[in-house]
Amino acid sequence: MRYWLIPVLAGLAPFASAQTAENTCSAEKIAEIVAPAHSGSPQVEINCSATLPSGSSISKELVFQGEAASNLTFDCNGAHIVRQSGNGDNVKIRSVQQNGQWQRPQNLTLRNCNIQGALRISGMDDDTLRAVSRRPDATQNIQAAAPTHITLDKVNITGNGRIPLYLRPGATYITVKNSYIQGQSDGTAVYFDMESAHNVFEHNTIEVRNKREQFALDGSAHNTVRHNRFLSPHNGGIFLYRNCGERGVIRHQTPSSNTISDNYFANKQTRVYRPIIWIASRNGGKSYCSDDAGYALGSSADDRDFAENNRITGNRFDKFCSLFTIKQNWQPNHISDNREQ
Repeated sequence: MRYWLIPVLAGLAPFASAQTAENTCSAEKIAEIVAPAHSGSPQVEINCSATLPSGSSISKELVFQGEAASNLTFDCNGAHIVRQSGNGDNVKIRSVQQNGQWQRPQNLTLRNCNIQGALRISGMDDDTLRAVSRRPDATQNIQAAAPTHITLDKVNITGNGRIPLYLRPGATYITVKNSYIQGQSDGTAVYFDMESAHNVFEHNTIEVRNKREQFALDGSAHNTVRHNRFLSPHNGGIFLYRNCGERGVIRHQTPSSNTISDNYFANKQTRVYRPIIWIASRNGGKSYCSDDAGYALGSSADDRDFAENNRITGNRFDKFCSLFTIKQNWQPNHISDNREQ
């Protein structure tokens, strides 16, 4: 029996190698990726696994889209992804619609990248979101269309105005770890948008200059934010809310069942009455809250945040005031063992 197996296994080996090779970027594809961007070639679609040459500088947008970007590992190997012009996203991980169906990236790992600008993970476009949000099964459909099971490991982002890391509606099971987000933003440093869920943000450092909170959980649920360092939370650290009615889109999911634990906030220079973690920070009151009116669904029926069953535990602060540092405008939530460093 053993003699019979040897030729069979030997015959399978080349097939397995060929299958692996088909999913690995060719030398020509690597050359396309690292070639300088120009008006006729501002971006490159990535549909294969690769390790970039050490010391590379990438001036093109890297686009991971649809099913072609699934089951890949893309190792920048320390490469710098630097935009030469414009103010869009340097790295796009996005779904595409084909024949009326959304095709999304799954099981994609991006690592060891230095991004000068922004990275965005996107599912449905705004017009489709608006239409789908009118249905009672909106959350399920929005999530089914968005990228899922994406890992960003040692992905360092230096913002230059645009929100450095943005998870658009419906993104699920995204893991961001061992990364450093710095620079400047006109909004937050990190944004988890409506109907996103089950994401993990851990062992990262956030140090972004901005006029808002560092991290927004906007109608995002079942996320874990742990073991991170927030070094410039001068206008707030992590806020949980629901952006009722924005762009006419009904928010169904509430910012609930999130775990925020064992993070450090360097809030020594922050005003004592400024919340660092704020649960239900909006509860309506925005001018656009009525833009989704007319439906007995989600934020169209009630603008409030309904942020509940969140666990805020073991966080450390340079200074801690029980009245202001952690604030909740909705209950129930579990808050314990948060104190000064």
